[in-house]
Amino acid sequence: MAKRDKTKDIPLRAQWLGAALYELRDTACLTLSDVSDYLGKNAGTISRFESGEYPIQSPDLLKLLDLYRVTDRKQRGNLLHHCEEIGVRGWWDGYATYYDRTFIDLVWLEQRAEAIRQFSLLNIPGLLQTRGHMETLFRNGPHRDDEELNQRAIELRTSRQLVFEKPNPPRLDVILHESVLHHRVGSTDIVREQLNHLADLPPHFRVRLRVLPLADWEPSKAGAVGPFSFFELVAPYPDVAQVETLSGNLYVESPESEKFDAVYDQIWRVCLDEAASRDLIRETAEGLTDDGDRSGHPGKPARRPAVAKKHA
Repeated sequence: MAKRDKTKDIPLRAQWLGAALYELRDTACLTLSDVSDYLGKNAGTISRFESGEYPIQSPDLLKLLDLYRVTDRKQRGNLLHHCEEIGVRGWWDGYATYYDRTFIDLVWLEQRAEAIRQFSLLNIPGLLQTRGHMETLFRNGPHRDDEELNQRAIELRTSRQLVFEKPNPPRLDVILHESVLHHRVGSTDIVREQLNHLADLPPHFRVRLRVLPLADWEPSKAGAVGPFSFFELVAPYPDVAQVETLSGNLYVESPESEKFDAVYDQIWRVCLDEAASRDLIRETAEGLTDDGDRSGHPGKPARRPAVAKKHA
């Protein structure tokens, strides 16, 4: 039997604090035994502090910062804030019974981000889905026979969208591949409602949406091999890129995450601008019929607007 990856059960922020503690100890040229003797705890506990498996408490953290000669007030303050944040439970933690830790971390990132950038090749991002779209997805998905799980999934996704109701909601930039506009997720009415929602997002959502034309292969030139999201976080947290896999979400922190941001910029520049994207989405919605995308031809791409500006 394959071993379970324990890090999947450890919150991202606990892993980050643990990694910071390891780096501080390493810089101070101290061993686990040295720290164990200083704190009066066994070496295994110190190791679990550094893995994030056992979150350190503020009194012990202060002692370690003194031991590691961390005197910078801002650095000490950031680490203490980080430590306290780990112990704070959010509404999303109540869904840990139904989802693995990597997905709960995604919701935490959405709640803490200053800005989110999403590149979607296959699906409409969950933050922008209508209820009808969600219900169709979950009730035809791999857990279609589990009504309780489907209800929790819809409930969680709907709750995630309340992030836009916060006093200072995150800025959300979305690149949507044009093919996604032609996916028949549900009835014609459900598809039309979803497309109209994308075209007429409320101003307080702070969303910029651009469509990547079918004919454009900029993602391949940029080196993108699939969809991803990028989260800009405030200190003490790093910027994070997220990639969804069949076994859960993968997270890449800065500085490695910067390549995702650079690729996003490259693709963003060749997309239809926001106005042309809205025009294309509306035209696709207006052309829907009961048996296909346009004029009874299933899957036929919508005619591109006469003016499809690109952002320089």
